[in-house]
Amino acid sequence: MMYPFTAHILVRNEDQFVKYALESVLPYISNYIIYDTGSTDKTVEILKKYQFEEKGPKHPNEITKLRNEMIDKTKTDWFLLLDGDEVWNKDQLENYLKFTLSQPKEIKATFLRTRNCVGDIYHYRNGTSGKYNIAGMTGHLNIRAYRKEVRWAGDYPLEHCVDSTDKNSLAFYDGYYLHMTHLKRSSSQSSVLGFRKRVFDLGIKSDNLPEVLQSANFPKRSKLYEAIAGAAAIVRNLK
Repeated sequence: MMYPFTAHILVRNEDQFVKYALESVLPYISNYIIYDTGSTDKTVEILKKYQFEEKGPKHPNEITKLRNEMIDKTKTDWFLLLDGDEVWNKDQLENYLKFTLSQPKEIKATFLRTRNCVGDIYHYRNGTSGKYNIAGMTGHLNIRAYRKEVRWAGDYPLEHCVDSTDKNSLAFYDGYYLHMTHLKRSSSQSSVLGFRKRVFDLGIKSDNLPEVLQSANFPKRSKLYEAIAGAAAIVRNLK
C-alpha cells in the first residue's frame, strides 16, 4: 500500500546504509525529495537509481534553507524525514504512517523510539541511555513525521520546526526504527566522525532486523569491541 507522504531525504557521505534506508521507505510512500550536499564517497552513485538533486557542500546555516525548500515542494499534507542511516521494518513504518494520518488537526508532528545500533547492525543501545526529551518523555526518541505547514529554524544539527515540549501538538507512536548513528556510515571515513561518535556498549541483540537488511552481509562486531564494551559497562555501573 502507498501512503500520502513525501519523504525528505538530505544526505552527504552515507554510502554504507543509504541504499537500505531508501529501500525500506520509498516503496510505501507517494513521493520523495532527495538532496545530496556534497558527497565524496559512493553515495551519488547509489542515488542515480532515484530522482535526486546535487546541491553541493553546504554550511550548517544553509541546511535549514534546504529543508524549507523541500517543504515548499511538498504537495502531501505530511512529510517524513529520512536520513541516510535510518532503516525501517515494513510493519513499523506502515503502522507509524497510519497512526500519523489518524491524528487530529492540532497535532503538528509525531515521534517514536529509535534503536541506535552499537558495534554492528545486530545490536542496539538500551533505551534507558537515551537523553532526548520530547513531549515529557525521555529516551532514544525522534520526531519523524510533520505536517507541511511547519517551517524550519536554527542551524544544523539543531534545526527544528516544532516545540518539542508542547504535548498538545505532538503525538507519540509506540514503535521504533533502526538508527546507525554510532556506526561508520561512509566508506570514506576511517571512524565515526562529527557530533555522532562511536559508542562502546554491550547492547541488546535485535529481535526483528528490517527486511532490507536480512540478506545483507554486514560484519559482526569484533572481539576487541566486545572487550571494550564490557569494560565500559563496568565503568557505567560504577557511576
